[in-house]
Amino acid sequence: MKLKPILTTLFLSYLVFNYSVVAQNDSDQLRSFCRRFPFNSRCIGVNQTVEKLLDTNECIECDLRGVNLEGAKLRRVNLEGANLEGANLKGANLYKAYLVNANLDEANLEEANLNYAKLKGATLRNANLKKSKLRAATLQDANLEGAILREAYLVPIERTNLEGANLKNADLEKANLRGVYLENANLEGANLKDARLDSVMVGGSLGSYRYLTVLRDANLKDANLSHANLDTALLINSSLINANLYKANLELANLEFANLESANLNEANLYKAYLVGANLSNASLVSAELVDIDLTGANFKGADLTDANLEHSRLCGVIMPDGSRSQSGCK
Repeated sequence: MKLKPILTTLFLSYLVFNYSVVAQNDSDQLRSFCRRFPFNSRCIGVNQTVEKLLDTNECIECDLRGVNLEGAKLRRVNLEGANLEGANLKGANLYKAYLVNANLDEANLEEANLNYAKLKGATLRNANLKKSKLRAATLQDANLEGAILREAYLVPIERTNLEGANLKNADLEKANLRGVYLENANLEGANLKDARLDSVMVGGSLGSYRYLTVLRDANLKDANLSHANLDTALLINSSLINANLYKANLELANLEFANLESANLNEANLYKAYLVGANLSNASLVSAELVDIDLTGANFKGADLTDANLEHSRLCGVIMPDGSRSQSGCK
């Protein structure tokens, strides 16, 4: 057999695979293509695993790097420990998928349905999760460093768990994170502009109950939280150093012992928030609402309180901007 026809066939198969919209968008035709062109660079070592996945809805620890499963129907699929680095899963239905310890680094999960998916220990570094659905997804100890979650939907029916998740520099602009569990999460430098981080009331047979957004011990250093809704959020002992909280809503939020050093809280609403022992040194609180707040032991040294409203707030033991300690309200 002559070499030229072989090379021509391989080259044509490459073109068909990479430029055929149908082959890219239809999982059945993808499988059919790889049967016809098993020597295609994208099919070698992949066609059998893709067939296994599509036939059995299971592919534990499979190598699926760069696979194209756009729009695939993979409800309840078991991909535990699978390598999906760079995979195209745009619009895929991964409802209740089991993705524990899976590698989804740089994967395209835009508009994917990941409701109730199990992603504990998964890596999603630089993954695209724009407009994805993550209702009640379990992301405990997941790594989402650099991930894009713009307009993602994470409001829980059961609590979405992001405990210990790495969301450093993640894009969460306008994301719905109501009632999400983010204790010990790393959100350093994350973009949370206009995000919803308030609590959510859920109705049930035993009556209504509230899921609090938990950010206890979270790292929000340098995070952009301008206009974010953090109503009743738990931010106990969290780091908000140099965070942008311009016009953020922190009404009834618990910021006990939180570090807000050099944070921008201009025009922020902190009505009835709890700031006992909080560090607000060098923070800017121009025109901030600080009404009816327990500020016992808080540190405002070097802070800018121009036009801030401190009406009815408790200032006992507070270190004021000039370094003096207030005795106002002390018994």
